[in-house]
Parts: sequence; structure tokens; C-alpha cells
Amino acid sequence: MLPIASAVVLSIISPFARGQLPCDSACRNLSEILPGSVFFGQSAKSNLWSNFQAESVPQCRVEPQDAFAVSKILTVAKAYHCHFAVLARGTSPFRYASNADGGITIDMQRMKSVQLVDNDLLHVKVGAGAIWADVYRELDPRNMSATGTRNSLTGVTGSILGGGISFFSQRFGWSCDTAVAFEAVLANGTLVNVTHDSYPDLFFALRGGGNNFAIVTSVVIEAFRDPPTWYTFQLWDISILAKYGSLLQLSDGTFPHSNS
Repeated sequence: MLPIASAVVLSIISPFARGQLPCDSACRNLSEILPGSVFFGQSAKSNLWSNFQAESVPQCRVEPQDAFAVSKILTVAKAYHCHFAVLARGTSPFRYASNADGGITIDMQRMKSVQLVDNDLLHVKVGAGAIWADVYRELDPRNMSATGTRNSLTGVTGSILGGGISFFSQRFGWSCDTAVAFEAVLANGTLVNVTHDSYPDLFFALRGGGNNFAIVTSVVIEAFRDPPTWYTFQLWDISILAKYGSLLQLSDGTFPHSNS
């Protein structure tokens, strides 16, 4: 984990020296600070399931590799007054939720490691770019699981920041209830390790309170052993469909087809 607080100092290029728009200048500055991690034009677009989100085209998309890079991106965005959005896995449906149209999209996809960091306490550290399927794949061979969302393609940090309803919620609560620590970047660019003891108010807010308090770069969650397993079988009598099929006809009578 990171120390309680760390600051990143950068040399910011003035946008007025180039006569460029703030977000364009910010993105060009970032391409010099983080070479190989900044994408422009069509390469900046993200393939997101929500059309509202996918239609947004950022000035640039940045893929940080660690929390220090996220701090640098935020510092530059603030210096140039450029709006930004954080893209964990992009399951939010509404426009601009995690894709900044004309701004900076901070894409966490390179930060998706999943590590069992404490085998006794069953603590698992999950990067901001991971989805719950990544967590399940890591824990299943150990006969362990976590209180993740019911859709395994949902991002871990995003669901924890929003609450996170799980198949295991009746036993363990929501996904956010299992979070024991956050690695996060504050608005001033400071990197902090947020726990109940170090930052109690922020810790309380990050567990289901939304994504406006800090940029979470990783989270430590509490897993559990011997996950319960159940199966559901549904049997359908096709004769019922034949008997009541006429009720399913379209207004023009063309469906379903009848043998009469």
C-alpha cells in the first residue's frame, strides 16, 4: 500500500505559449509526461456498451499504469482547467459518466491486477481497471469468492463506490461493505491510503457514496471461503404454448404460425 500521503510535482507547460485550447494543451502536455499512454482522435474513442457514452469523443484518452500517473493526470487537468472523467470499465449508462466529451478520459484498463494480499484475513487488492470476473477467476481456484455484483462484467471500484448489490448480499451485505482500504488520489493530486483509521470520513463516503470524493486507483476487499453454490432448473411444457399460442399473435395475425 502507499504511505498515508504522497505528492507529485510536475512542470506544467503554459497553454498560452502555444495558443491552444486548454484541453488540447493539457493532452499534449500529458503526452510528454506519460509517453505511450495518451491517445488522440479515433484512438481516443472507447468501445462502450451504452450509446450515450460511446458517442462522446474525448480530446484524449490516457491509460495510467499506476496511482502516481493518475496523480499526474489530475494535476495537469487542474492546471489547464480541462474537464475529465474516470473510465474504470464503463458500465454506467448515462452520457459523460466515465467518458469526457472534448476533455480527458482517464482509462484505468492497465490497472486491473488482482492479488490476495492477506491469506489469514482474506484481503484481496483489486486495481481500478478490474471487473468482478477478474476477481472470481483469481479466487475460484482457492475455493473463495467475494461479494461482487450479479453481473461479472461490472467494474469493481465503480460498483463499490455506488454500493454494489450481490447474490451474497443477504449474508455479507453490499459490495461496498466488504471494502477495508482504498488507494486514492485527492483533488489536489495527493495520493492517500484511506482506511477507517486514517481518513474515517472519506472512508465512509467512498463506500457507496459515489465517485466525487476521490479517484480510487485500487481497493482492498474482504473475501470469504467456501462460497455457497446453487442451481436452478426450469422446465417448460410445450403443449401449453400450443394451447395458448393464439394469445401471442401479432395484430396482423402472422405470428405465431398455426397448423389449422
